[in-house]
Amino acid sequence: MREKIRDIPEIPDHEVLRKIGGGSYGDVWMAQAVTGVMRAIKVIWREDFENDRDFEREFEGIRNYEPISRSHAGLIPILHVGRSKEKFYYYVMELADDVEKGQKIHPVEYVPKTLRSELLAAEGRPLPVIDCIDMGMKIGRALDYLHDQGLAHRDIKPGNIVYHKGVPKLADIGLVAMPGQHTFVGTQGFVPPEGPGTRRADIYALGKVMYEMATGLDRLDFPNLPEIKLHGESAKRWKLLNAVICDACEPREPRRTLKTAPLLVSALEKIGDNKKFRKKAHPLLKPAFALASLMVVLAGGMAALYKQASRPQDVETVEIQYAPVKITSIPNGAEVWTVDGEFLGTTPLGGREGQVGTYLQYEFRKSGYSNTFAGSAVSLPGVIIEAHLPIFAPPKQDEYWSDALGMGYLPKGHEHESPSFLSHRFAQIYVKSGAGEGLNYTVAYVKQNGARRKVAIMSPKDAAQYCQWLTELSLERGFLTSEFQIVPVIDKKIKVLDIPNGYKNMGLFPFKCRVKSIPFGQLSLRVEPADDAMVFLDGILVGSDLVDGSLRVQDITPGKHTLSIDAEGFRSISRVLTFGNWEEKSLELRMMPNKSVVFTRPW
Repeated sequence: MREKIRDIPEIPDHEVLRKIGGGSYGDVWMAQAVTGVMRAIKVIWREDFENDRDFEREFEGIRNYEPISRSHAGLIPILHVGRSKEKFYYYVMELADDVEKGQKIHPVEYVPKTLRSELLAAEGRPLPVIDCIDMGMKIGRALDYLHDQGLAHRDIKPGNIVYHKGVPKLADIGLVAMPGQHTFVGTQGFVPPEGPGTRRADIYALGKVMYEMATGLDRLDFPNLPEIKLHGESAKRWKLLNAVICDACEPREPRRTLKTAPLLVSALEKIGDNKKFRKKAHPLLKPAFALASLMVVLAGGMAALYKQASRPQDVETVEIQYAPVKITSIPNGAEVWTVDGEFLGTTPLGGREGQVGTYLQYEFRKSGYSNTFAGSAVSLPGVIIEAHLPIFAPPKQDEYWSDALGMGYLPKGHEHESPSFLSHRFAQIYVKSGAGEGLNYTVAYVKQNGARRKVAIMSPKDAAQYCQWLTELSLERGFLTSEFQIVPVIDKKIKVLDIPNGYKNMGLFPFKCRVKSIPFGQLSLRVEPADDAMVFLDGILVGSDLVDGSLRVQDITPGKHTLSIDAEGFRSISRVLTFGNWEEKSLELRMMPNKSVVFTRPW
């Protein structure tokens, strides 16, 4: 695939110098902050995503991850998250060491130091055993912390382990997944047979990373081993490390015992600590388990099937077996694509076979639905791979559209509007949902387009509440994205017929529903001093640990909002701000000391 050529992005308070990395999930740029400090900035473009939902989900994930990234020494810290309207979002990180000069960064000559660059420099030679163990423990502890936060990295590989001030850290945090996210990501050979995206998959991938370090081979060569001449304690450590790697990378997931980061780190600690592993090794680290002479019986390390032998020299060949595979979707009629981009046909698809023990993963595409991945490990007597495609049908300019209740809308310029007034049927659905409890409405008739129509009439306030409920329902069911809202169009002039007694003078009117873009505003904020400042908008934290005291808050709905800033040792600041449609505001605030005790500072 040809790399996309893009303009240099404009990042507030940074001079973007040059691109230093990139791939399917964004570009990485070197930039110089206004303070002169060199930073790495990752830019994720909207156009690289199939739909708004996936893009917004990834943006929300990085916003949630930002404070977590600064809480563990094994993670590259994210210093700031920002967004360019409709085009991309970005996050600012510490810049990795230079491969030769460390922290002495030359903008033109800079090459980031990663574990991949270290392996390339070794030219196929294994790295020292103690270095492999140390790396495994450090990244394992970072994964332990990440997993405790309910996150999975999803793309552990040597290129995503970078060095900062000489310390290896996990990077490419744009791929971190919140629970319930199932997007297929990962790199071939580092993805386990049962599929990507889980904590267990992260441990499997780390095992493959240690395999490349300890053997000098490619992860696809697993479990092949090179001829390594080691003696004494180094030889013993290497065999024990190999046993850990073989367990973590066992293709049959039920047979793995090192499935969590704490278990993996504990096993590595016992190898690294002379006293501990000499006294009593972990059961997995006994030499009988070391599979040092195992041969590959099936091509492709990820799908290799092998049996554990009672002695290292006992190897049993496994017969290759195939099982029938059926591919379906709900709804049917979805296009089926391989992860390599090959089109296979539309669902349902039968008459296919898969190799037993391998993991098959496909992408499903259908107009009006989100692209979805589904897969399964192949086993006897056969498997059915079924994808449930979530609806994704937001309004498109000049096209007919339906909301979550099935009410139709006609295009009207850049907006959409229902051609008829709200009917009694849709008002009843609202009431029965429980959201419309206490709704003051009644049924009446109007004359529209020469016909007498039965409609629901209600107050402008109740009409606005109905449209808010319909907006949220349509968002939830995939008929809208967060940039749209449904609003009532009240008609106070049309003559209402046959109004029931008692309702005539209550200010009840018929209305149509209109879909329009939300005219978001944004705020550029500068706070001095910025240390420990926490910024809240309407009680919700929108920024902390401000980079250079600056913060950009986007997607602010029109109307009044309360801005609050708190910092230990300073007086709180509160401002009421009113935003008009598409309004951009700039604000500079200085925090005043309150002379209270702050235990981390002199007093």
